Amino acid sequence: MAAPGVFGERRGHALSAAQVSAHHCGDGHDRRHHWSRGDPPPLVVLVFLPRSRVFEVALAGAVKAGQVTEELRAALHDPVDQTAHRAEEVVSAVVLFLMVVKPF
Repeated sequence: MAAPGVFGERRGHALSAAQVSAHHCGDGHDRRHHWSRGDPPPLVVLVFLPRSRVFEVALAGAVKAGQVTEELRAALHDPVDQTAHRAEEVVSAVVLFLMVVKPF
């Protein structure tokens, strides 16, 4: 049997955790520090979105032609896009390594 007041204490911890979470996540009005609620990271804006638009146009042309076109091949083998993906993979691996090893 639980000691009296334990459930109230747990409820209090849950409420204060929710308040801390709301404080750190923001309420949607302050978007400067939380890109998940505001602007996407620069790599997405500068590389992935413009390249995806080029790819979509090339894919639509290839679907209309019924075959793989040169424009689609060029969009698939774009060196800037491939470099950005490699950088994304390296950063993800470094973050994962730091999370596992915890050197700090």
